Amino acid sequence: MTRASSNRVSALIGEPRSKLAPSLHANVDVFLKNAKQSHRRFQSVVAALQNEGQILERLYYKGNNQHRLTLFWRKVSDIRKFSRQVKQLDPLETISTFYQCFFGSSPSNDATLFKTAWNHYPDDKSFQRTLDNLALLENFFQAFCTRSLSAYREFSLGLHSGAFLQTMLTLSAVASRIGYLSQEALMVIRDLLPQLQSIQGILSSMSGPSHSEPHAAQESVTKDEGEMQAQPEHQDLTRTVPQVSENIKISISTDRDNKTSGSLPSKQPDTAVLPKKSKEKKPKAEKVKKRKRDEIDDIFGF
Repeated sequence: MTRASSNRVSALIGEPRSKLAPSLHANVDVFLKNAKQSHRRFQSVVAALQNEGQILERLYYKGNNQHRLTLFWRKVSDIRKFSRQVKQLDPLETISTFYQCFFGSSPSNDATLFKTAWNHYPDDKSFQRTLDNLALLENFFQAFCTRSLSAYREFSLGLHSGAFLQTMLTLSAVASRIGYLSQEALMVIRDLLPQLQSIQGILSSMSGPSHSEPHAAQESVTKDEGEMQAQPEHQDLTRTVPQVSENIKISISTDRDNKTSGSLPSKQPDTAVLPKKSKEKKPKAEKVKKRKRDEIDDIFGF
């Protein structure tokens, strides 16, 4: 297991930050901010788990000769095997090595982790290997939590008999502590897995130096389309210009002819001439001539 972990450390490679699109830098910043908290939490959990494993080793060597044939001692041997595997797997190194890909530091140097600005990012192979290792660690801590809680129940039942009371009490406390720490490590790994998957999907979909090339290609395509659309309009304009020029020439030539002849060109009215209404003369009424008055009219009063 130690040999596999050393190969895992040397295999992780980080790409330069300059190859990543600037629009994705904020996503990496948010990921590293959350990763810093989970890394400190996981670091304290693994350190406490290793301390409990050392206490279990001392108890095992102290009571192995006396209790190796009893049933409860099998539980002690089972927890001891898992505790030794934690040291061989070194889960903290797996996560620290992945985070070191962002800072370009060596695997052995953990002092500069999260203390400087990130200048690299892991490639797809590093992401995939880290996800595979975390899946194995998830299964391991799940089994470790189940075995330690089962041992705790066994030790708690042994307290009722009163035999080896001091040993049973110490073993139950150690098993309970190991069960809690293994469950805490399991929760950290389960929280980290979806974060890694999401940042992997974001970086793999939009990262790389070719991110700016499609933009340039798109600009060239739109430029070509604009030229192709402008070309028919230019052709139509060249076709219509000679017709306009011929009409102008004809009108100019007619104007010159009219000037030389001394007569101005007749202008036709733009509006249509409406037919005039015929005025019919009404017949005049004949005037009645008055008769002259004579003397008889004066006498009779006519």
